[in-house]
Amino acid sequence: DIPQDVSYIGKYAFSNCKNLSSMNYPTSLATTGWGVFNGCTKLKSITVPEGVTELPGSVFYQANCLTKVKLPSTLKTIGSSAFYDCQNLTFIDLPDSVEQINDGAFSDCENLTSIKLPANITSINKETFHGCKSLKNITLPSRLESIGEEAFYECENLENITLPDTIKTIGKSAFYNCENLKMLLL
Repeated sequence: DIPQDVSYIGKYAFSNCKNLSSMNYPTSLATTGWGVFNGCTKLKSITVPEGVTELPGSVFYQANCLTKVKLPSTLKTIGSSAFYDCQNLTFIDLPDSVEQINDGAFSDCENLTSIKLPANITSINKETFHGCKSLKNITLPSRLESIGEEAFYECENLENITLPDTIKTIGKSAFYNCENLKMLLL
């Protein structure tokens, strides 16, 4: 177990620990470096404790066996590629406190089927859901202003999307190869 008073874990500290199947995310852990659990292919579930405000970039990058994530109500930012290539993640409940989801946060989560974005999100950044081939349903926040380049690129099973009145920009290839998209409401 990681001691509960640990406040920082450096980048790639547990990277490629292929047999790591569980861990306690310390309540005092305020931030980590990039890729702390990168390549921990047997890590199935994680609970991030209350008090944590940021998930750093690539923190669960290629944690292929991750199926369950519980995030705290204090979380404000999800870093770039935080859940990149978490192929067995099918659903994630984002707390209403989340204000920013950085580039590629959920890229290549091939089995992610649905997600509800918090009301505070005003931008879906570049490649946020790129390659989420199973994504069928997404609820966009009513204050959304921009959708970045390739945000939903190759979300092959996305069927319907309603864009709020507040939308100002849609980036290049934002919905490229969304071959099952049947209804787009503006």
